[in-house]
Amino acid sequence: MKSTLNTSSPALSAGSAQPSDGDHFMINDPSTQGSTLSRASIVVVDDHKIIRETLRVLLADSETPVIGEADSSAAALARVSELKPDLVILDIRLPDENGLVTAARIHEQSPATKVLMLSGYTTPQIIKDALRARAFGFVTKQEPALECVRAVRNVLRGTIHLSPEAMRILAQEPHLHRP
Repeated sequence: MKSTLNTSSPALSAGSAQPSDGDHFMINDPSTQGSTLSRASIVVVDDHKIIRETLRVLLADSETPVIGEADSSAAALARVSELKPDLVILDIRLPDENGLVTAARIHEQSPATKVLMLSGYTTPQIIKDALRARAFGFVTKQEPALECVRAVRNVLRGTIHLSPEAMRILAQEPHLHRP
């Protein structure tokens, strides 16, 4: 499936569209070329402990360790300040603040830290808002677990990653269809 996304997001203007495997949409960011996954670190932010623990186990077999967890926006911002991770995997629904606001705050606090949104709440507007909040990717919680691993690898390489389900949701937008 070949897709295009028209947005004015600064996160999307940094690179050029890249071919991808399967139905993923990816954009390469030249400012992060040469990043190595073996030195990368991750903080997982989700209000559900089972999600945090599952991601920790899932990513333990990859080159990227989970070095911290948080269950709220306030805890996430503290962890980012303390640990300076390369990537934050961030849920949208947090008890104290919308994750989209948190994503923007993480970018302000630590511009080198990338954010990958992982959410069960998915509408075209939420996905577009995540990209506007400077998220480097979006994966729905309806995806297979390995999709999150693929997204983590792509984002750490400097590639914006939209999962197949996120692409399907965006494709429902009426203005994306040509007459």
